[in-house]
Amino acid sequence: MHGLMYLLLVVGLALWTSGELVAAPRATPVPVSTNVTATPPLTLANLWDSPTPTPTLLHALVENVTAELNGLPKESKDEGVEQQRALLQKRVSLLQEYVETMERLQTLRAVNTDWKSQEEALKKTLEQSNQQQAPKAPDKPTPESFKQVQDALEKATQAVDSLTAQAKELQLLLGQMPEKTLSAKGRLKQAQDNYQQFRDLSAKAEGKKRRSLTLQAENAHIELLLTQNILARWEAEQSVAVATLTLHDKQLEVAQNSRQYQQKVFALYQEALNNQQAAAVSSSQEVLRRKELAAQQANSPEQKFLASWELSIARLQKERADLNKLQTDVVSAASEQEHLLQNEKGDLKSLESLTQQFGTQGLAADILKENYKRLNRRRWDLREPLYPEIFVQLHDLQPRLFVMDSALAELNSSWSSTLAEVLNQLPERQRESFTQQATQLRNTYRQLLSEEKRLLFDLQAEGQRLQLLTLERSNTLHRTETFLLSRIFWIQDAPPPSTVLLQQLWEELFSSKRNSGLSNLLRYTVTAEQWQAAWSALQEPWPLLTCVLLFLILPPLLWQSRRALHAAATLPPAAQPPATATTSPATVPLRTVLATLLLPLPGPAWLALLVLAGQLLPWSAALMQPLPPVLRLLLSESVLIIALFWLLWAANRLLLAPGGLAERVLRLPLEVTQSLAASVRLALWAYLLFLPVWVIFRGPPFHFEVLPRLGYTLFECTMAWVIYRLIHPNAPLPRHALAHSQSTALSSGQNVRRSLTARFTRHWWLVSRLLSLFMVVVVLLDIFGYRFGATWLAYNGIRSILTFFLLIGLYRLLASTIETLIRRRRRAPTVLAPGARGTLSRTQIARQINDSLRMVFILGGLLLMGNYWGVHEQIFQALKGLIIFSTTGSDGQLILVSLVDLLRFTFTLLVVGWIVKHLPRIYELLLFSWLFLDAGSRYAVLTISRYLIFIIGLLSALNELHLDVAKVGWLVAAISVGIGFGLQEIVANFVSGIILLLERPVRVGDMITIGNTITGRITRINIRATTVMNTDYQEQLIPNRDLITKEVTNWTLANTTLRIVVKIGVAYGSDIEKVKRLLLELARQQQGVLAEPAPDVLFMQHGASSMDFELWAFLPDPGIRWVVRDRLNCAINRAFAEHGIEIPFPQQDVRIRREAVSVSKSVSQE
Repeated sequence: MHGLMYLLLVVGLALWTSGELVAAPRATPVPVSTNVTATPPLTLANLWDSPTPTPTLLHALVENVTAELNGLPKESKDEGVEQQRALLQKRVSLLQEYVETMERLQTLRAVNTDWKSQEEALKKTLEQSNQQQAPKAPDKPTPESFKQVQDALEKATQAVDSLTAQAKELQLLLGQMPEKTLSAKGRLKQAQDNYQQFRDLSAKAEGKKRRSLTLQAENAHIELLLTQNILARWEAEQSVAVATLTLHDKQLEVAQNSRQYQQKVFALYQEALNNQQAAAVSSSQEVLRRKELAAQQANSPEQKFLASWELSIARLQKERADLNKLQTDVVSAASEQEHLLQNEKGDLKSLESLTQQFGTQGLAADILKENYKRLNRRRWDLREPLYPEIFVQLHDLQPRLFVMDSALAELNSSWSSTLAEVLNQLPERQRESFTQQATQLRNTYRQLLSEEKRLLFDLQAEGQRLQLLTLERSNTLHRTETFLLSRIFWIQDAPPPSTVLLQQLWEELFSSKRNSGLSNLLRYTVTAEQWQAAWSALQEPWPLLTCVLLFLILPPLLWQSRRALHAAATLPPAAQPPATATTSPATVPLRTVLATLLLPLPGPAWLALLVLAGQLLPWSAALMQPLPPVLRLLLSESVLIIALFWLLWAANRLLLAPGGLAERVLRLPLEVTQSLAASVRLALWAYLLFLPVWVIFRGPPFHFEVLPRLGYTLFECTMAWVIYRLIHPNAPLPRHALAHSQSTALSSGQNVRRSLTARFTRHWWLVSRLLSLFMVVVVLLDIFGYRFGATWLAYNGIRSILTFFLLIGLYRLLASTIETLIRRRRRAPTVLAPGARGTLSRTQIARQINDSLRMVFILGGLLLMGNYWGVHEQIFQALKGLIIFSTTGSDGQLILVSLVDLLRFTFTLLVVGWIVKHLPRIYELLLFSWLFLDAGSRYAVLTISRYLIFIIGLLSALNELHLDVAKVGWLVAAISVGIGFGLQEIVANFVSGIILLLERPVRVGDMITIGNTITGRITRINIRATTVMNTDYQEQLIPNRDLITKEVTNWTLANTTLRIVVKIGVAYGSDIEKVKRLLLELARQQQGVLAEPAPDVLFMQHGASSMDFELWAFLPDPGIRWVVRDRLNCAINRAFAEHGIEIPFPQQDVRIRREAVSVSKSVSQE
């Protein structure tokens, strides 16, 4: 029966909607049983018949339409079904909007309309608050009651903030009410037209088309009723808002009075609490001073015992008083930060609701922009460290917890041992009373220790809360900035180009209705009476003297100063370089550069002085008084603009003219300077013609809108064209930069194609196109009215471009300075090339330093540009939420280690590695080239510095991971104990290496002999071994321990002087004096032989076949001993041959005796 009833109702509804029924028939309930009846479903007829439909009725209709929509086939190729689905979906959305409108309208109608009684009640409350007596300072303030006062002040402040936000919303609502009402009326008119049109068409149509048109007519009817209720809603909104705004003003005044009263109570309470704590601190200091004096005057053991414990108690009381004062400061600071945080969160929430309700147009857009400006000031305040004194005191208190723990743990043992010693010296009758006194002191001391420990924990918790509040404020401001920027970037705060703007421009210039229009401006011609008044004012003494000074005396003086500057800026003919020579910056005198820079100044300074005199001097202002205010403003602004234009134009001519400073000092080609000069001239003409229109006419008294925008847009377009002329790939400036980078890479020995600068300049075509596209986007955004977005892009883009070129120029200046310093250094390079036997050349040192400097500039530029665009903060906030692991700090608090901490750890290690790697170059540039240190000293300083930097950098990197260095030290110590026996030799060699570097018995560059087996020169001293290179250029690794424990001969420890001995023998009969004279002459003639100590020749002995001599020669360095010995032997051989001195060689004569021969013959015969 239910199914049959439902089928009949559906058929009846279909017939009615097809136009065959005028209204839905009343469904007759079909009896199911004697007691149950069926209720007919709701139809649109109920909506047509109800003068004020209820939300319940509308919800039921939404459910019916949704059921009908769900009953349609989900996938159908019939266009009629799909059209019906779309119409039913639109009907659901209209009915849902109808529900929301009716609910809001009922809420508004249910609002209490007894505004007068509420206003009278608020007036009485306001009178009572105004007559309220001033608060009094409390007698015994406590931290708990102070917290209650803070909470009361916080509630009063929140009430004021809430009412202020509501007042802003009401003002926004009233401001947008005409626009919303007009929009609703337009929608109502459109709905009436649609309803009449679809109803007429459905009456003439047939079949499926009639069904579709009927659905559309019903939707138009629903929208007609909806718009009527929307109009009623906005009327109710306006009436309620007007009445509520008046009440809000009264409520806000009452809340402000309450907050002001609570602020007074808070100030009095805080002052009383501070005074009480200061008095407690002073009292504890006085008690402590007395206890210290009593401890010094104590004589007997029991007096010393009691005095020492009382002194300890007094110290704890003093510390507790200080901690209480610090706790009050921390709580106040945390409350202040929490208040600011709640306000900022409330601002963000109100801004979000503001954009949801009113969008981003009109007054809402102005509010968003104002909040964005105020937000930058807040974020700038947060960049500075807040409460530095409080955080320093909290940091100093961290070790105090460990002292408290150890003192509590050792209290009983120390007290018992000391008490036992004192009791042994007391009579039996005094021991019990003394023990009671000592026990009472111990209990008091323990209680104070426990209270101070608890207070320290509370302070740490409050300090962490203060830090978290500051961090959360920063995060909240970041979210607010992101939200505001995403909204206001696309605010169309100016209309796009149209005929309306042209008409408005015509009115701004030529309308007679505007007092500041061009037509009225031309009427402000100075009359004869005004000229007469000015002439009368000029005849006064002080104005006349001022005019004579400014117009007759000052111009000749400025002209003479300009001639003097021109003479100083001109090089004499003898000092001018040839036309074909390239002038370096060092050849241009500094006096010439300064005079050239000051040369354009006199003329523009005179114009600026005229304006300043007219504005500051009262008698000069009297001369301008007859002129109309608008003309005075135009005259002063125009003179200042012309003065700046004159200054920049003259500077452009002097700097970029042929033979100017850009060509002589910066060594720019003529083609580049001409291109720059033409671009600067075009920019200056744009500044003179377009920018004054924007500067002058946008402010009072004009307040133009279209004319300043037109001037700003033309100036923006001209500047974009100027920048494009400078940066396009075929421009002279990029071509010169590419050629310069290639020549620099070739001169420094780099691969031209692999050079970073060369890569950048090779892809300049892509960079220039991206920059051109960026400028086009900025200009188009400004033209179509998105002025804030265009300004934000242009501001950050200009900052980025200026930073880029400034860093390039600064890098080139520093690189050139470094090359000059290295070329002019007093000592030869001493930095060893890695893996090479010799040292690096000056060019190699300069190239390596400049490579490192370039990397620093690249990283700095990326960080600066990321800061401009806010990229680094977004990445920082995203990575900070990725937690890697957690650890426990020294105070027992859980510390979360995020991906940001891991990146900081990695970055710190990379920076430390870079410093350790390039430390020789840094020391070579800044230290070694100016200090007279030997090679060993330089190597020792360098190696020790590397060790220290590595250790400090490693500890800093571990600190970025929030790892406790003490725990890491214990871990290293435990590992060292475990493997120490296996690494004894390595540890011994490491310690020996440190001793060698500090004590320096041997140094890098020393010639040593180890155990009469190894002789060579030390090339490096490493952690484990020392490298010695022998005369065969073989590198031998000697453990550092051997250099400490074994016998080592250092040939160059005190000095490098070495004696060589050349042994020579001459034949017997040679002239001894002649031989000695020849040997001394040969030794003195040899290069490398020192004159002091002088060479010497000694007749050592009469040999078996020669007279043996020794030639002693002293050399400045052991490294040349083999070469000098070779030259001496060759010279001796030649000189002896020329002088006929024989060098004998050993000879042995064999004589056979005759007696031995005859005996042998007789024996053979027998």
